Amino acid sequence: MYYIIGVLEGAAIPDAEIPNKETVEAIEELKNGGGEVFDGSAHDFLQMMLKD
Repeated sequence: MYYIIGVLEGAAIPDAEIPNKETVEAIEELKNGGGEVFDGSAHDFLQMMLKD
């Protein structure tokens, strides 16, 4: 997951750490203004993630 920030900032990624198709699609979604913004604590975020 750490490479997502690097990709968004234009950093070079070593070949051994090429993101899979799902990750590439998620990055493209973010570049195109998609995705969700969470405004809350880490605890609240984790609770939300555990519900799903």
